[in-house]
Amino acid sequence: MSVIITPNNRLAKEKSESLVLAAMREKATFVVDAPNVLSLSTFIEQLYEQAQSNGYPPALNHVLTSTEKVFLHWVDIIRNDEELQTLMPPTELANDVTSAYRHMLLWEQSEVNLSPDSQESALFKKWLKVYRQRTKGVVCEQMAIPIVIEAVREGVLRLREHITFHAFDDFPPLIDTFIAALKENTAVAICDAKNEAQAILSQTSAYDDREQLSKAANWAYNKLDLEPTARIAIVIPELANKRDKIISALDNVFEPQKILPHIPHYVQPYNISMGESLSSQPVIRFTQTLLKIGLNLSDTSTLMQVVTSPFLSHSDKESWKRAIFKLNLREYPEQMTLLNLIEAEDCPSNLYSAIKQFVAKLLGAPDKDVMANWLSLFEDALEAAGWPGERSLNSIEFQAIKQYKTLLSRVCTHYSFEQVTMETALFYFNLALNSTIFAPESEDSPIQVLGLLEAAGLQFDYIYLLDMNDSVFPAKASPTPFLPELLQKELGMPHADPARELEFSKALIDRYTHSAKEIIYSYCEYDRDKELSPTIFVSGSQLGANTFNVNELNYEDLLYRKIPIEVIQDEPVPVDAGQAEGTTALLSDQAKCPFSAFMKHRVKVREKAKSHMGFSPIQRGNALHNAMLHFWKGVQDQATLLSLSADALNDAIAGAVAYGLNVEDVIDNIEPTLMQMETQLLTKVIGNWLDIEKQRPPFAIDALEKKSHVKFGPVGINLRIDRVDLLSTDKKEAHSQDESKRGVIDYKLSEGTTAPLLSEKPFEDAQLPVYALAEKNVDMVGYASFKPDYEKLDAVAGQSCDEVAKVDGRNVRPVKDDFASTLENWNSRLVELANDYIEGTANITPSVNACRYCPYSLICRVSVR
Repeated sequence: MSVIITPNNRLAKEKSESLVLAAMREKATFVVDAPNVLSLSTFIEQLYEQAQSNGYPPALNHVLTSTEKVFLHWVDIIRNDEELQTLMPPTELANDVTSAYRHMLLWEQSEVNLSPDSQESALFKKWLKVYRQRTKGVVCEQMAIPIVIEAVREGVLRLREHITFHAFDDFPPLIDTFIAALKENTAVAICDAKNEAQAILSQTSAYDDREQLSKAANWAYNKLDLEPTARIAIVIPELANKRDKIISALDNVFEPQKILPHIPHYVQPYNISMGESLSSQPVIRFTQTLLKIGLNLSDTSTLMQVVTSPFLSHSDKESWKRAIFKLNLREYPEQMTLLNLIEAEDCPSNLYSAIKQFVAKLLGAPDKDVMANWLSLFEDALEAAGWPGERSLNSIEFQAIKQYKTLLSRVCTHYSFEQVTMETALFYFNLALNSTIFAPESEDSPIQVLGLLEAAGLQFDYIYLLDMNDSVFPAKASPTPFLPELLQKELGMPHADPARELEFSKALIDRYTHSAKEIIYSYCEYDRDKELSPTIFVSGSQLGANTFNVNELNYEDLLYRKIPIEVIQDEPVPVDAGQAEGTTALLSDQAKCPFSAFMKHRVKVREKAKSHMGFSPIQRGNALHNAMLHFWKGVQDQATLLSLSADALNDAIAGAVAYGLNVEDVIDNIEPTLMQMETQLLTKVIGNWLDIEKQRPPFAIDALEKKSHVKFGPVGINLRIDRVDLLSTDKKEAHSQDESKRGVIDYKLSEGTTAPLLSEKPFEDAQLPVYALAEKNVDMVGYASFKPDYEKLDAVAGQSCDEVAKVDGRNVRPVKDDFASTLENWNSRLVELANDYIEGTANITPSVNACRYCPYSLICRVSVR
């Protein structure tokens, strides 16, 4: 008897199915014995259970617990640490701590080896002691492995005659020890599961992520049309962040009719591997909403959602009455309780009854009780409200409720005896729903959308690899802060250093190239303003444009065409030249889309200001500008910067940050903890930026936050330039300022690129050209990016300018001609934009990125033109 061990359940299923199909073909029958294929976790669990059944004392003395319960233990420990000061939810911290704990065990480390090198690693060591106390007599999978190893060595376990480890790229030290123990007692083989033939390689680029996803969907559609039996994989490195976007792109191609009213949705030919949380399902999310409101005050907008929910009693019968009642709620106070809600005169009778019974159940609740009783109370209250409603549930809703009920029973077993308040019970109720993955059962689909690791080892005909940019793949090193960083690097733990990430990526690409007939590398050229580059792994011939052409009906266009539109030919309304004043945004908006500029600057239609938790982008920008102003007022030039000792520089940065964060428009309504975190972040990015400044050619500060006014044709532009440098000079007084070449620098919190300024394409951002033309003798203009860990000077300069360089932290591109000619070209283009604005030009001719964040899309309806 033999057994095949795979890294995960998905691969185990795929290998089992392939073996069954091969056996059926070989024996020409539809009935064959099922192969014994297990994931590594299942294999260890079975061996541990066998050790318990055979009476092995170490196994009998410890209960094997699930990964889910380990996570809940960590949440409890973190949540109950009264000394902890953090803005991060305990669940997020628990995810990171659980991962660190797993790595510690897999790399055979104990508390003795942990010498804290950070606040986080000190916390982990403290929490680890609490965890050990809480889990006496309980072991997780990684703690069970040493017990299994000893049981194997002592001959307690009956092993299979042949054990094959299939499609593993590497093994942590603990698994190596486990395999060594197995080899001492039975035959063990390691199979890399790679095809001998190597895949045909191709590549394609897209302007941005939206185009990239669209091309991937079109390619999959065409490939499936040509080869209906083909197995296709779309692999996305950061699938969790792009799940909704790839679904939208695939739906647009495979089910464009979904936007039509009364059209049922069909089973799609694709499957997304990464499920959503159980709480993402509306039928489950409603339970959270209703229980959260409970007996508390709630905002009227949330109560409106409850009123029209299909998951309340008699929702269909009273749908029109409840819709009218919802409209009337706009006239009620902004906050109410559920009792206030049903006391309204126009509250529909069945809604009144459902809410009243729900509230009555909660009113009878004790101050404290065990978790099982709380969950029973919650179920009784929801049932009293009529949840999940009288209508027939669809398949996904039915599966979600089934998983919900199974989950509640597991939560009860974790919190068996401890008495808690209703608030705490609700926390764990919501935690369970939010952290449980819901993946509804579906038929096997020819197109699989997978993450990088999920696709490794699986066999496909075609693999389409997205986001093959050097900023994404290989992934940047990100050692966990909860384990000593040096220890992680010495042991070669995951994500510990760039060298390991590179080797891991090479192994992954090698596995892909031996797991398919053809591989397509896809990468983006731009991310907003940032220019991107392909990863070193991209190779192969370029795919032709016809590969991505799909002939389909545009249902969105058909719908809009049914709406009667009255077209009015309107003459442009010129602006009085004497009143044409603005900032650089006026010309930038005119360049991006004349219609958008018309709405914003002429009609004065403005987007409603967005609220932010903590620091808003404006506050953070003000803090940065104020800090840099204070710093350079004291330092004045690069020579002084270089002369500062490490302590003096740190003091100067600290003083600048304190000044920047204590300006009135920055500190308003900011919590002390958040202020401390912002201080640390601002100190870090300014320190990193000054390291870049030290590597530049000599410069001196000429002006800071300089207000100016410049005219382009009839339009006057008011501006404030963050900084003007005198280039190639040690001291401000060293040369005549009229003769000195100048560099204009604009501070940005995000990444900025000046690459578009060197092209003949229309401007999308006129800010830097305007700044350059407002000063004399300018020979460089660029962005100082203060994005954490991506600090950089990105600029354009004259060909003979000493600043021209492409090194870490600096990308200063030379202009094609002399800088004076470049400025003349910019000036003529800006004057043209100014004249268009004065003449009232409001054509709907957006640039590539103009529509992405435009608030006027519902007015111009450019998407249906």
